Amino acid sequence: MENYVISLDLGTSSTSIIAGLIDESAPYSIRILHQETVASQGIKRGEVYNIDAAQKIITNLIIGAEKKIKRTANTKRWYVANIGGMSYRCEQRRSDMNTQGQTIQEITINQLNENAKSAIFLSDNEEVTRFIPMYYSLDSGIPTRNPIGMAATKTEGTYLVFIADKESIGKVNSLLQKDRTATCTYTSASSKGAILLTEDEKKNGCVIVDLGAGTTNVAVYYKGVVNFETTIPFGSDTITSDIAHGLKIDRMRAESIKRHFGLCGTEVQDNERFVIVNTNDGNSDFECDKNKLDFIIRARVEEIVRYVDSAIFQQNRAFRSMKSIVLCGGGSELKNIDKVFSDNFGQIAVRKAKMPPATDDIAETLSAAFGMATIFIRENKKLYDNRMEQSLFSQPAQPDEKNQETTTSEPQDTDNTQDKNAKGSFWDKFKNGFNGLMQEPNE
Repeated sequence: MENYVISLDLGTSSTSIIAGLIDESAPYSIRILHQETVASQGIKRGEVYNIDAAQKIITNLIIGAEKKIKRTANTKRWYVANIGGMSYRCEQRRSDMNTQGQTIQEITINQLNENAKSAIFLSDNEEVTRFIPMYYSLDSGIPTRNPIGMAATKTEGTYLVFIADKESIGKVNSLLQKDRTATCTYTSASSKGAILLTEDEKKNGCVIVDLGAGTTNVAVYYKGVVNFETTIPFGSDTITSDIAHGLKIDRMRAESIKRHFGLCGTEVQDNERFVIVNTNDGNSDFECDKNKLDFIIRARVEEIVRYVDSAIFQQNRAFRSMKSIVLCGGGSELKNIDKVFSDNFGQIAVRKAKMPPATDDIAETLSAAFGMATIFIRENKKLYDNRMEQSLFSQPAQPDEKNQETTTSEPQDTDNTQDKNAKGSFWDKFKNGFNGLMQEPNE
């Protein structure tokens, strides 16, 4: 059985797709067969507001990708997509248990997980899309990701939970049409972090800031796993609007000026201060004051910086020990934007993201789609090994049908030893597959 993954990144300004063959002979590897990026329609700030317009674009992308995939009885296609904007929230949850000094067993961890899940408050229009065991603390000692076999009087688990609107998930699936269903949905910042951050950055503590067109998504990696993610409700399109309003020009010209002359925090000498911006018709050339342009851009970038500081560093003291900040997304292309972040965060190292050498043939604009495909392969090995298609968002199978297992942890290279015919809900499948997820964070 050959397994293929098709990954869609639905953005405000662009929509990207990657299709590839899952290489089961190499650990968590994908052989890219097709990649494409087009201008988005009907999507803004992570929400689908015009299904017909968005569906036309996405249908064409999927058809183009599927042409690269073999159609035989021995092929299986898995679809993953992103959710974003304000349609999801991310929370840390804790659960503890009195283990009375006994050796911790798998059943103990399962019960701990169930306690944490039962404490999650969901409205009628919400559901959990990812439940990630981050680590366990024994008698308030050093955290570990694998406490089985250890003895403790008290055991506490810490989890990361992603909660999304059912309506948003439904809209994503409606874009895929026919028999296609998003097997998993992810968020952009953590997906990009899986690809753009080095292993040392993930381990030592890093904040990845994805400066998109409609929103800015921020994720925190620490000890090798994502610890938190949030969304700031504006992005580089807001900067374009600020320029249009401040210079009293139309948005199209403002976007062109931002791309060609936009600076952050760099005062220009008088002899270079003004530049003539040519227009398509040649009759309305515009004299742009670079210093005024810089003032407008810097004001909005510094507001984004304040949001990052408030949402990440001020809300959680543990995150104040982060060693680095990595900027990605279209907004990170602004000149000197990394300097603005450096000026505000002092000793924290700041850099702009680059695709790693092993992925030189993949554009940075495709990093979210590639990251989602990679996370899917790592988290759901048992799912595609079972060669059965089941959406995490569809109704449970009938009692006489086989359900595949799924795992929802951060990427770990582990052996799975659970029963492949386990039945039940997503949480039951998570519980049955949990033993294969855990690994020491310091390894």
